[in-house]
Amino acid sequence: MLAIHQERSAAPAPKSLLETVKAYLAMLRTPQVGISHEARLALRQHHVAELQAAVDREERQGSASQPAGGEVSNRCGSTLVEAMIAMMVALIGLVAVVSLFVLASMRSTEAAKLTKGTNLRHSAEGWIGIHPWIIHNPDQAADPAVHFSENFVFDPLGYAVLATQAPALAATFGNDGAGNATGSLKRYRGTWTKEGLAETLVASQDSWNLQFEAFGANPQPTQIDVPGLSPFALPSRPACRVLMLNQAGTGSQVRTPTAINGNTVAWADPLPPAFTPSKVRVELQDRRYTWLLTVRQDRIGDSTADVVVFFNRALSPQDELLLPATIWAGKEVNGKFVPGKITVTSPAAAIRKGSFIFDADNCWWYSVQNAHDNGDGTCNVVTEFPPAFDSPAAGGHLMMMSGIVGVFRGSPF
Repeated sequence: MLAIHQERSAAPAPKSLLETVKAYLAMLRTPQVGISHEARLALRQHHVAELQAAVDREERQGSASQPAGGEVSNRCGSTLVEAMIAMMVALIGLVAVVSLFVLASMRSTEAAKLTKGTNLRHSAEGWIGIHPWIIHNPDQAADPAVHFSENFVFDPLGYAVLATQAPALAATFGNDGAGNATGSLKRYRGTWTKEGLAETLVASQDSWNLQFEAFGANPQPTQIDVPGLSPFALPSRPACRVLMLNQAGTGSQVRTPTAINGNTVAWADPLPPAFTPSKVRVELQDRRYTWLLTVRQDRIGDSTADVVVFFNRALSPQDELLLPATIWAGKEVNGKFVPGKITVTSPAAAIRKGSFIFDADNCWWYSVQNAHDNGDGTCNVVTEFPPAFDSPAAGGHLMMMSGIVGVFRGSPF
């Protein structure tokens, strides 16, 4: 026992788990000469107890410095794999956000077009209120009854443009693509016989492109000098206007110029005596938004007019091409209801979802939901509402005009 006591006195008290392990290993490597087997076992048990005590101390110290609910990592940074995973997650989120911006931009553009279209629809209905004859007696015939039970199109802009491009097609809405008018749907223009006059009626009045801007000089009631305006010349079309602002920018006047000579702009309607123009803007109308009317008149002369609003209408014979079609309105056959069907001679890829097709035989518009190829050069068109009319026994005709913002169905007038 004395040897054991001396051994304990000689062994330093370990200060940490590492030092205790080192001391135990040193004891194992030291030859144990002159020590009995019992003493050797007792010494080993002593060092094992010290090792256990050191382990317990380390665990207590680790628990005291560890936050609740997690283990403490002795790493000081992140690995490359962790950084790459974090970047990938961030990139996925960024792509999703960017796609939302693109979608929002598209929806905003569509909403702006629908807003413009609705405004122009109200403008067209206002013109119908002022000139009701355009949907009852569009050519101002001596006997309005000649138009009873007639379907027709009131389209002064299309008439004026095609009268120059293809005179044979101006008075008929629809052609066969070979320069021949097709169908019986007449096109009328009323008293708006020139392209410029037609624009003032059917084009949006708030779409103007700035051509020149400067401070005016020598203002008069019916003219003003605009330094630097020359060599700008007054065009026959599109429509031109002069917008004048006073010096404070709190008032404005708009005039339609009758002449532009050098830097001098003249108009007919005199300016108010209290208005003194300062800044002058010369603008040309941009006919981005236009309208036409498709009219159905019953046998007693009551008319229903649909307002069709376009964005950048093509105004070409190709845009009024009539395609052979078969339209079957849903009805009961042998005691069983057979749903309607529209089949047109066209590949499905040419018919875009959300576009409009026009039944030229019945003067009726359909909104396209989908189209399915039949494999024989024709396709079946799925529309928002079932077909309302059958096509003629000899065969029907559909028209697919481009740039349509909306078709606003009207009430009887």
